[in-house]
Amino acid sequence: MMTASADLGTDSAWRIDSAKSSGILTLQRGMPRLCYWGNPLERGISPEAIARLTRRPAVPGALDEPEALTLVPEAGTGYGAHPGLVVSRDGETLTTQLQVTGVDIDEHRLAFDSEDLLAGVRMRMTIGIDPDSHTLYTENTLINLASEPLALHWLTSMTLPLPDNHTDCL
Repeated sequence: MMTASADLGTDSAWRIDSAKSSGILTLQRGMPRLCYWGNPLERGISPEAIARLTRRPAVPGALDEPEALTLVPEAGTGYGAHPGLVVSRDGETLTTQLQVTGVDIDEHRLAFDSEDLLAGVRMRMTIGIDPDSHTLYTENTLINLASEPLALHWLTSMTLPLPDNHTDCL
């Protein structure tokens, strides 16, 4: 397993593979997002190039950067729908803004470590492709960094985008 803590810029992209599928993840507003999951990609294809191809263009009269649909969307980053993380401390809801601080990498799995020191939380988001079943799996672990108790109201398993041409979802 390889660990990356430096060079976590907006052009960073990572790849996970199995014999029957590939996934590409990148950072958007400091948090990971799945920008490709599908048929296996050839080994020579750059994950950064795939990430650039999946960016939505700016539309006249709209925001310069579309809403961030990251693996765990947060109200603190401007996500307008139900956030993927809802926590409170002492009865006050915290508006988190997690930022990736490191990535553990292997061929079939990525684990993103992120934290928001102001809110006093750390999260590990793991996404991978099972090499036997070729199924995408996810796992989140939330850690309270403060001495006061943290109430967890909601933590999504992860938010994954659907291609525009999907009309049904089971």
